[in-house]
Amino acid sequence: MPNLRPSKQAGSVARFLGLIVAAWLAAPGSAAAEDAGVVLQCARVIDVERREVLEPAAVLVRGNRIEAVGTDLAESEGATRVDLGDRSCAPGFMDTHVHLAHDGGVIANAVTYSRSASWRALRSLANARAMLHRGFTTVRSLGFDRYFETVDLRDAIARGEHQGPRIFVAPHGVQGEGSATFLGKRAVFPEGPVDDPRFVRMGTGPVEMRRIVAQEISYGADWIKLLDAFGTSMTAEDMNAVVAEARRHGKQVSQHVTADPEHKAAKLAVAAGVDSIEHAFITDPEVLREMARKDIHYVPTIWIIDYIARQPPGSVLSEGFVLDGTMLASMAPLLAVLKESTRLAHELGVPIALGSDTVFGPDRIADAVEEFRLVAEATGDNWTALRAGTIVAAEMLERGTDLGSIAPGKLADIVAMPGNPVEDIGATERVDFVMKDGAIIRR
Repeated sequence: MPNLRPSKQAGSVARFLGLIVAAWLAAPGSAAAEDAGVVLQCARVIDVERREVLEPAAVLVRGNRIEAVGTDLAESEGATRVDLGDRSCAPGFMDTHVHLAHDGGVIANAVTYSRSASWRALRSLANARAMLHRGFTTVRSLGFDRYFETVDLRDAIARGEHQGPRIFVAPHGVQGEGSATFLGKRAVFPEGPVDDPRFVRMGTGPVEMRRIVAQEISYGADWIKLLDAFGTSMTAEDMNAVVAEARRHGKQVSQHVTADPEHKAAKLAVAAGVDSIEHAFITDPEVLREMARKDIHYVPTIWIIDYIARQPPGSVLSEGFVLDGTMLASMAPLLAVLKESTRLAHELGVPIALGSDTVFGPDRIADAVEEFRLVAEATGDNWTALRAGTIVAAEMLERGTDLGSIAPGKLADIVAMPGNPVEDIGATERVDFVMKDGAIIRR
């Protein structure tokens, strides 16, 4: 029978390991140690849910959650105090329409699509970090992956391997075979080897559309983005099949629309019950009323047109694509439509979520945060803009219970900026403090 008594050497090792574990358990910041938390002292806290400004106010954060908020918050013994001076604390910003992997300029072209998936993944990481630095703790990246690189980026950030915002992903655009163009470019990518990139997934009929949706989801899609911009490539049965398949997997659907006077795509999508409509080109009040009735969110994306409209003729919008006079002249009317449609949607009670349609160039980071100002100008209400980029966006993403506002129990995504954005929406462009998941990212 073997000797079951521990040797002296084994006993010494056990005692040594015990001391190490005990020290770790007692160490500050360990999982077992008491978390004294962090107190953010703010000149004001923007309560986007109640449309109130608390001033002065403090926020107590323990771990990655908000524990308390108030103007008379009791001192928390041992907590680290961060005095933010004359700054407003607001929920982490959310941009629900970006293209992290679509890096090559404001306008997509063949050069944009020629990049390898690895190049795009690395640029996506840089773009995600830049977004977080500007105050966006959550983004939704809609389409134009080469393969599924943004899904991998989302997961790597969630695991803590890289710093970036929380990401919701629609890897590729999805549309029917019935339409040959998308924004003036060929949408049917040529057949080729199995590794040939497909930025737009195309199919025919409800069965095939369901298959494409199921495959996107199996590879990690949070959202399905429909690209039937003119409502000509998909039937009502196709659209219903897409929405039903997404719902079966607990996922959501967005619909891209464009300047179509008949609003065919929007009408099909609204009838099918999608979750969001991208781009504020809907001028028909009846369509907007139906969106309000069904609680379908509207993502205006005013920034992208405003940005182009402000560039001088001859500007390089992307590699090999120069802004000419004809295109520039078309921007002012489009911008007017976007702003008027956003105003009308707001008036009719359509929930508006902030989305800039930001795409990134090699030598600049697009200022998506300017979308706050543009939504405020269109609706005449700073609160609407602030809520669009916080609590309303969180509700659209079905994360309103733990994101989108500074409230006890919610994840500690908090930004701070000099001034008061309720009075001056431009304050959103001056963020100089960012906390995500209770960790201070920028100070």
